[in-house]
Amino acid sequence: MDFLKFINSNTVRNHLQELEYQPTAMEAAWIVYQCETLSLKEKYTAWREIIDTMPDCPSYRHTAGLKQEYEDSTHAFLRAYIAQQKRLTSVFLQTDDPVIYKAQYQFVPNGEQFLRHWCKINGDFPTLTACLQAVPQNNGDVKRIVIKQYNTAGAFLMAARFLPDHRLAAVEPKPGSLYAIENMEFDEWALYRVFHMVHLGSGLHFPLPFQPNDLLYSPGNPDATEPTITEGVFIAEWPEPYHTERGFFQHKENPNCISCLVPPIMNCEYCPPEVLTKQQCLLSRIYNLLKVH
Repeated sequence: MDFLKFINSNTVRNHLQELEYQPTAMEAAWIVYQCETLSLKEKYTAWREIIDTMPDCPSYRHTAGLKQEYEDSTHAFLRAYIAQQKRLTSVFLQTDDPVIYKAQYQFVPNGEQFLRHWCKINGDFPTLTACLQAVPQNNGDVKRIVIKQYNTAGAFLMAARFLPDHRLAAVEPKPGSLYAIENMEFDEWALYRVFHMVHLGSGLHFPLPFQPNDLLYSPGNPDATEPTITEGVFIAEWPEPYHTERGFFQHKENPNCISCLVPPIMNCEYCPPEVLTKQQCLLSRIYNLLKVH
């Protein structure tokens, strides 16, 4: 299987394929995890192929509490991770208690070439099916759907990501909680967090095409359940490629304010000049002035 085909960014994917880059088992597993177009069942298939066909390697653990056997072996980690995702899916889809659902989705509006937007759908829905069907199909190119599950008292339970065709893409326990669902112990949370914590410079060393001063666009992180600040146009800036993927972003609410943030660099593309605003065109000039002074 050509695991590079699952990279979200056309620019990064084409670059690595031209180099005939051979990912490690963990790199291939992470590429599958972050793919925006694979369903969860398709990810299971790809991860099992990694276990069956690729040499084992450490999982590059970066979360406290991960069992040593999972830290030492990507194959062992993937087996445990698949089993955990199946348990989480069962909890999300087969809840016995009354719940309500809320939806939001990310899309490229009609007439736009590249820029994405988030939209929340007003109202609560009694079933998952009704919630998914509330996402409009004629409001541009839908990229991802996030469904949040609440109990009848309004307390957040879990979230799940779906593809535009409503296939399940990922299940997310409550962010930031060590006990995200009932009986999820600390070591289970550590297992769940591995893919979230692995990034460039901490075990993954993909040779990227981007250079400092490139004007790039970040569509955001595929596993995010909320819009993130690291979405949009930015100036690439890092002293050593592949390790410190910083960028200077212009605040949407305050265009006169520029912040140094960390975008999900593997998802980024070169920004088409025709989509830039006048203020965004000034980013590179401002960045060069900042370096001088």
